[in-house]
Amino acid sequence: MTVPVNALGTLPTELAAACRRATSDRDLFEQCRRVLATHFRSDHIWFAVHPRLGVPHFVGPTLDGAVAREEIVRSPTDRFEVQLLADPDTADLMRPVALPLSASLAVVLELHEWVVGNSAGAAGATAQLRALRQVTRLLSAIDSVERTSQLVVDFLTQVSGSAWGALYRRVGDRYQPDGVSAPHRAPPLPTLPPEVLEASYTRGTSEAGDRLPHASVIVPLEAAGERRGVLVLGPRVDEEKYAQADKALLDTLAIASAMALKNAELVDRLTNAATTDELTGLLNRRALEERLETEIDRSARHHLSVAIVLVDVDRLKQINDTLGHAAGDYLLRAVGEVLRREARGLDVVGRLGGDEFLVVLPMTTAREARVYVDRVKQGMREIDRRRPDLAPCRASMGIAQATQHGRNGSELLRAADAALYAGKRSGGDAVVTAGE
Repeated sequence: MTVPVNALGTLPTELAAACRRATSDRDLFEQCRRVLATHFRSDHIWFAVHPRLGVPHFVGPTLDGAVAREEIVRSPTDRFEVQLLADPDTADLMRPVALPLSASLAVVLELHEWVVGNSAGAAGATAQLRALRQVTRLLSAIDSVERTSQLVVDFLTQVSGSAWGALYRRVGDRYQPDGVSAPHRAPPLPTLPPEVLEASYTRGTSEAGDRLPHASVIVPLEAAGERRGVLVLGPRVDEEKYAQADKALLDTLAIASAMALKNAELVDRLTNAATTDELTGLLNRRALEERLETEIDRSARHHLSVAIVLVDVDRLKQINDTLGHAAGDYLLRAVGEVLRREARGLDVVGRLGGDEFLVVLPMTTAREARVYVDRVKQGMREIDRRRPDLAPCRASMGIAQATQHGRNGSELLRAADAALYAGKRSGGDAVVTAGE
């Protein structure tokens, strides 16, 4: 199942904050477990901690033999291996985000390892080697620009002992904050003109000076001549000045961070190419079919309804023939935007191909799906007002519900397709539910 890059929301930042608050290994896992329990609205979450030397132990509610526990992710560190476990219902919620969740937990564990090692008194070359090793491990877990940006700013802020950090990336003619570590300590972070930050690309890590009065150092993220952003760090927590050795270490870590951001951009592009319809930006057929099967399976396990709406844009061939394919493409993009805008956060919207779209509505009956359809039909009339030359913008729609009209994705799509074409045979601009 494909997971959008923002699937975890603020969870990675909350886990990183838990790491900064933790006073011991056990406290770390207890705080992280509370964050996960709140996010997934379930207390049936455990950590199984297996020390390299010592006795394994569980962190979580008292174990009940009647409650099954399933592994979600497993993360190793130098000192222990950690399993994240949940009961079957909670596991169903967590598995679709297992990959980004695993990466987030890896970040937290590596940050904690850094804190533990640093507090043990390692100094000089030993501390620098540890930082290089940790950042290499961390950045090997990348899978999106969003998560990698937050990972970079969290790790470099922690390693440098800074009170706060912010990663600035260029958007148009301004630099904007793209990730903040310890935002409660950071001052207001404005967008900045290029001249404030871009001089750092030739200077390396340098004092912020008058350029940014509330910051202490500026760290350019550049590798192989490619600029990926600028890290702005606040004063050190211990109120000491940044030594030259600190700046040299940040320069080295910045190169690895820039390479990670570049790789993350490639990952995002590949992921989008594999799952996204190029014209509309919606999910493509392959991703839609995967999500449909997942939602049908989930609804069956939890005795919930799931409905689908198959949408066929009327008159698309006529518009292509008379006004050209650019007009037809505009219409498809506009219809796709209406379908997406009227959907809820848990709904799934995509383009099957040609003039057909599919919307998957979890926890919805066929009757309830008509509420969504009515909003879509109203939205399509807005397209008429924007582009009178395309009017009337209409669509035929077929509705089907699992398992009433199909036990799997293929059967459900066939039922919705039959209903849709019954509507088209009646002249189009019709909504028909399977079995009517």
